[in-house]
Amino acid sequence: MCHAVNAGIVEAMTKGLAASTNFLAPAPWFHEAVALAKEHRLEVGVHLCLGSDWDRMGWGPLTGNPRLMGPDGRFPQRPESLEQTGATEADVYEELAAQIRLVQRSYGEPTHVETHMLGGAWRGGFADRLQGVVVKVAQDFKLAYTYERDRVTNRLKHFAGEDCHSGWSRESFLKKLAAWTEPGAYHLFGHAAVASPELEALCSPGHPAFKWAAELRLMDQALYLDAGLRKDIENLGFTLVPVKEALR
Repeated sequence: MCHAVNAGIVEAMTKGLAASTNFLAPAPWFHEAVALAKEHRLEVGVHLCLGSDWDRMGWGPLTGNPRLMGPDGRFPQRPESLEQTGATEADVYEELAAQIRLVQRSYGEPTHVETHMLGGAWRGGFADRLQGVVVKVAQDFKLAYTYERDRVTNRLKHFAGEDCHSGWSRESFLKKLAAWTEPGAYHLFGHAAVASPELEALCSPGHPAFKWAAELRLMDQALYLDAGLRKDIENLGFTLVPVKEALR
């Protein structure tokens, strides 16, 4: 997304607890992310993207398809808004495939796919159509989709449970893990970044996503770099592993 996030992810993975990350292929600092991932030999998937969060910085479709854009030429803030732009399932498939192919050409084979601001729950209507396309493109590229769920039960396909820990305190983090008692792999994810004026400039203070620009990312970074947290996690019976290993 930006340099501060790229630098934070490298720090979280080389000095902290983070075990995997994802490329956001349409974003402006993608090529720096590729260079850093190669340099540090990071485990990287693809964060399939149909939305653009911020009002002061954004990105658009690799395919240049106007039906995937808002009036400003970027992806709309929420992927579900593509219903109003007239986007078809074929448009979405072509774009997501282009993102995976760019990662393959620039970096190599990704370890998995996730989705940006879409999640994996089956919610009905246009959101379900988008989910169906994500599942299809992941299958076609023979990549596991971490958020994939059964259409009938809505249960995760690859994990016993998952959650986003952004904004959690250390105590909340450990309390959540202690509640996960079913044997199996769990997917816990957050948002890394180093402190930088760049983060503060992504989004205007009154924007709904403002706290996601800097505040929550810096809270997550503190957790990733907490020197004693790994031992506390292991004492609860967990082993931190990359997504690729968890998906085996």
